[in-house]
Amino acid sequence: GSMGEDLDLVIKLHRHMRDTRRKYRIQFVPEPVCWTEAPETLSVLGRQRTRWQRGALECFFRYRAMLFNPRYGRVGFLGFGHILIVDVLGPVAEVLGYILIPAFWLLGILSGEYLLAFTSLVFTYGVCVSVCSLVLEEAELQRFPRARDLAVLTAVAVIENFGYRQLNNFWRVKGWWQFLRGNQGWGEMTRTGLGGAKK
Repeated sequence: GSMGEDLDLVIKLHRHMRDTRRKYRIQFVPEPVCWTEAPETLSVLGRQRTRWQRGALECFFRYRAMLFNPRYGRVGFLGFGHILIVDVLGPVAEVLGYILIPAFWLLGILSGEYLLAFTSLVFTYGVCVSVCSLVLEEAELQRFPRARDLAVLTAVAVIENFGYRQLNNFWRVKGWWQFLRGNQGWGEMTRTGLGGAKK
């Protein structure tokens, strides 16, 4: 079994096709005929995000020979480079920054200007990533024709960086800790079904 689920499957396909030197193409279908049930409580959401982090780490270390390996082309450089920076190093570095930068400021090691600059940089980066992701998806798929829908999504993309992003990084660091301890459990994922969902 694998915590990586679809990520593990896609990486395995890339590796197999490149190892056998066969031409191939893996396509993303933006409108699958299936649905996933989103977590309805904060605790279940936390367990899901923690498990996803363990899955990303499991995939990275299982296929680490692909990292920056010319044999795997863009997958090795861009794909695995992204996993290294965003999934492996990202949550730990960001949480350490949240803890150490204010601590250094309180101890007088860093100036208030540096603290303000760091905080502004972190939140600006997060907002830019969220908004750019929304813009790229909408430019490609055009799912939300109404301006009001786009305005609401843009507002959420900004707001999520003030509280939710920090909480999510805490869950991801927790996933790191569980990964290092060899925790392979999925955790209880309470599900209520989609029967009552609005169509």
